[in-house]
Amino acid sequence: MILHVQKGLIATGYDPGAADGISGRKTVAAIRAFQADYVLTVDGIAGPKTINAIIQLALQNAGYDPGEIDGVPGRNTTAAIRSFQSDNGLKVDGVAGGNTLNALFAASEAAC
Repeated sequence: MILHVQKGLIATGYDPGAADGISGRKTVAAIRAFQADYVLTVDGIAGPKTINAIIQLALQNAGYDPGEIDGVPGRNTTAAIRSFQSDNGLKVDGVAGGNTLNALFAASEAAC
């Protein structure tokens, strides 16, 4: 999962270093910076709220409105995921699985 977190951080403008699946000092620093910017608990741990907020920001960057970037996967976030999936030929289930995350992070990074 840390690999997806690193890719998400890169896609949303935070530098975790190499996306290598290892949670080193740069990754922890990038997580902390992201958490501070989005009023999350700043602990350097990519827990569920942090991961959801990264996904929400990536959706927003890619042009899909997830609502408030708060780390809570509500109906707006699910609707944005479904729209993204539909527009990108992915299985439309509202779940940000591996294929959806890879496509979303690529789209978010391209939009920045």
